[in-house]
Amino acid sequence: MSLRGSEATEAISSIESLRLPRPDKAGLAMTRAKETEQPQPRTNCRCGASGTRICWVIGAEVCRNLHTLQVRKGRLMERRDFFKGIIAGSCLPLRGLYLAGSAYADQTQAGNRPKVIDAHCHAGKGVNYGKNDPTSDPWTTYNDPNWTLRRAEQAGIDQTIIFPITNITYQDANEEIASYVRRWPDKFIGFAKHDGKTEAGKIRNMLQHEVSELGLKGLKLHGVPTKEMVESAAELKIPILFHPPKVSDSLEVVQAYPQVCFILAHLGSFASRDWREHIRAIEAAKNLPNFYLDTSAVVFCEYLEYAARELPAEKLIFGSDGPLVDSRVELYKIRLLALPQQKEQLILGGNIRRLLGQPLRGQ
Repeated sequence: MSLRGSEATEAISSIESLRLPRPDKAGLAMTRAKETEQPQPRTNCRCGASGTRICWVIGAEVCRNLHTLQVRKGRLMERRDFFKGIIAGSCLPLRGLYLAGSAYADQTQAGNRPKVIDAHCHAGKGVNYGKNDPTSDPWTTYNDPNWTLRRAEQAGIDQTIIFPITNITYQDANEEIASYVRRWPDKFIGFAKHDGKTEAGKIRNMLQHEVSELGLKGLKLHGVPTKEMVESAAELKIPILFHPPKVSDSLEVVQAYPQVCFILAHLGSFASRDWREHIRAIEAAKNLPNFYLDTSAVVFCEYLEYAARELPAEKLIFGSDGPLVDSRVELYKIRLLALPQQKEQLILGGNIRRLLGQPLRGQ
């Protein structure tokens, strides 16, 4: 929600008082480390202030009064527009300015790096599609795949794993996901979605069709995977991405099927609603070889930092929970961890490609 009036003025003043720290040599991201003063280039801002400092995160020169931003490649942005963008929730004017940093975006275009894959995104029609009810939750109506494609292009995300939004049963919704993958085969990877209660007894046959004939590559669900779901996934050798009520609810199933790869969404708690679940998820991932954590929609970023410190990079998988959660911002959170390049590449695509049986490098 946007701020107005005095609240906006106060927020802008607060933001403008911040200094811009320089990251360590691991990358273009900044962490919660101590501030570091930047060398002052000899250029002058058009407001008359002498000297600027470099914002290494977005590749821009900022005058000491924060009057203008000189984005590399000659783009100018008024400071008020910049901060209004943050307050409005858009974070940055992003067209052509990737959150990953301009140098990284150039590498994306040149194809000099492994793929970045968003492993958690929704698409298609939901249970309330076409009802014209303005009170319907957006995850029950329609998530346009073009929205996801635009944001992925802006962020430098090469491929996105998509699956249906909320429905009662998922046969038609999974067909719709497969149609998007056929239309954009280089951009989307499809997962099926199923409900263990409303589709009980039918899931094995449906998954067999969806994987073998439609080309879907995994299973997504809310709740704890049922025996039927897990045994079907084991037969098909596909991973399960799931979101249980509590981390502990699922650990018995994960332990019982070591041959199945389980990916726990949201580091165990959507939007960090219960930060304790983040810790429980991280501790479980330490002890269960087939248990992985996706990074989507974690609001308390200190727990992403904690996970990156406590776990091998092989245990974390980048996801956004888009399109309602902005994939550009979610990718930026991973950049802010300032990890060594090899570890960052595993989280941003290498790990999910390994679980899907894809080669780890190249396009």
